[in-house]
Amino acid sequence: MKKVAIIAIFIGALLVGGTLGFIITGFATSGSFQESFNFYYEPSSPAPIEELLVNVDIGDVQIQYNSSDTPYYAKIEVSIAVSGLFMTETTYLDFFNPYTEWWDNISTPTSFEMDVLPETWFDPSHWFKSYNIDIIVTLRTDVVYDIKAHTITGSLKMNVPEDVILNDTLLQVTTGGVLLDTSPNTDFQGTLSVQSITGSASVIGQNTIYTYGFSSGVTTGELNLYLENCVLSHDLVGIVTTGAIIYNTYNLSFTQDSSINLQTTTGDINGNIIQYEDLGANVTCNFLITTGWVNIVYVNDMSSIGTRFSSTFTTGAIDYDYNTLEFSRINGILTSSNYNSALYKYTFTLSTVTGHIKVDAESHHLI
Repeated sequence: MKKVAIIAIFIGALLVGGTLGFIITGFATSGSFQESFNFYYEPSSPAPIEELLVNVDIGDVQIQYNSSDTPYYAKIEVSIAVSGLFMTETTYLDFFNPYTEWWDNISTPTSFEMDVLPETWFDPSHWFKSYNIDIIVTLRTDVVYDIKAHTITGSLKMNVPEDVILNDTLLQVTTGGVLLDTSPNTDFQGTLSVQSITGSASVIGQNTIYTYGFSSGVTTGELNLYLENCVLSHDLVGIVTTGAIIYNTYNLSFTQDSSINLQTTTGDINGNIIQYEDLGANVTCNFLITTGWVNIVYVNDMSSIGTRFSSTFTTGAIDYDYNTLEFSRINGILTSSNYNSALYKYTFTLSTVTGHIKVDAESHHLI
């Protein structure tokens, strides 16, 4: 036993001494560096739709549009600042592949790929650092793009000004937040997907056209959807595994019969649905939860729209707040008085296995 104790003490001393030496060396070699690079894309033979791929291992990516005339179809500005321990004589090459490998504007699609060296993730000397990496992608408002952007660790934001046309658009973050914010008359003529694995995903649309609807989702985190005076020509999908969904619409309209499908396994769905203009089509909303609450505030001011809520639960309760002159209730079904005769139908299916369903419904035109 005495030998075992001596060995344990010896190993402990090595560990403590090694750790202490590691820390002392780290502080003795602390420091920082900054680097910046610019990349430009001006095709010799422009295509009707320009394809752009952006893949970043670590950093905050901002996709924006030009505010003044520019000859470039894409400009990418990279700013790198790293500080912390073990920084003596380090450069960006200790963390990333050479910048000459980041930009490929010869092949199709045009691509920017900023890869981190494997040791950046696994070498302990790389863990005690602060990374401030900003990538700004500036596009032209008069060019139609296919955009696929992915960040592993960081944020991804895309701001679209007025009167811009886009084709296929994919925005994805592995760990961090993703935001798509569009201004009036933005027109998505291709597919749209906004996804985050761990973090948040937000779609903010104002007078925006979604020709193929869109898909959105988060594995762990929060999904935020804010749509004002937007037009959908297809289904909208929002799926969360663990986390909440916030769904706010104001005067949403449709060009064909469509569905809104929101689902979370563990979390809540909170919706504010305000309608002062015609739907333009029949809409089915499926809000499904395994464990959590469904909270809906619904206001309709159009006689052309009939509304029905069908709610089910296994363990929990249903709470409907409504005016008896506007709606009637039979068990879990709440129906507006004009539902059968209405030109357009807004039909809601609300379901939770364990949780509570609350609906505050108003149809002012029926009083």
